[in-house]
Amino acid sequence: MSRLVLAIRPCSTLPGPSSSASVMPSATMLATMWLQRTGAVNCCSRLALISAGSVWKINEIFHSLQGEGYNTGTASVFIRLSGCNLHCAFCDTRHEEGTMMSLPEIVELVMQYPGAPLIVLTGGEPSLWINDEFVMGLKQMTGKRIAIETNGTHPLPDGIDWVTLSPKSGIGDSGDFPVVLTSCDELKVVYLGQDLAQYEGITATHRYLQPCWVDDVDQCRRNMQATVKAVLDNPQWRLSLQTHRILGIQ
Repeated sequence: MSRLVLAIRPCSTLPGPSSSASVMPSATMLATMWLQRTGAVNCCSRLALISAGSVWKINEIFHSLQGEGYNTGTASVFIRLSGCNLHCAFCDTRHEEGTMMSLPEIVELVMQYPGAPLIVLTGGEPSLWINDEFVMGLKQMTGKRIAIETNGTHPLPDGIDWVTLSPKSGIGDSGDFPVVLTSCDELKVVYLGQDLAQYEGITATHRYLQPCWVDDVDQCRRNMQATVKAVLDNPQWRLSLQTHRILGIQ
């Protein structure tokens, strides 16, 4: 399967209404035009105009399959926000760099894939940067469901349809940020032999243990074997694999 990546770029030009000349619309213009096309001016115009004045640091936006957990195999548009409050030794994502983008600019890129039913907010730690305005604007402008992958150390805004909580507390160098979320749709734990009793206070519809992927092939195999054994010994958990790595996609 080919790797599908959408590079961050400036907002594209749009043709003028009565000529072939191109103009560079502002974020406010994009928001207004989008609402006019969708007939949502009355109910959403204030939200869109507020959003047009805000920007978020976006590391990348890309179209692929969700590779982990409950939604594995679902066509999704991933929005990776830049920055995290933890410094986990096993983190496999370089999320520090980014481009400042308005919500209409983000929506323009997301809507290049209208068939994908799901937007996944990831990072870094996306909960540090998003708010109600961002989530509701994204939902109203795209019509897609919103999922988030979070370490649970920061409260979440309203309107998120699917919460994947992946706590890092007690795993390696996770810092001094306690998990504040107590419920989620999906609890997904990177397993490194830690005591699973520490997660009993979290209410979750689905519970997953995921092997820690490392470059060392032998260690990676041992991690997988240990995780399989942990699931066999604790059948309230299910196994999650990083299928995107197996498929060779992002």
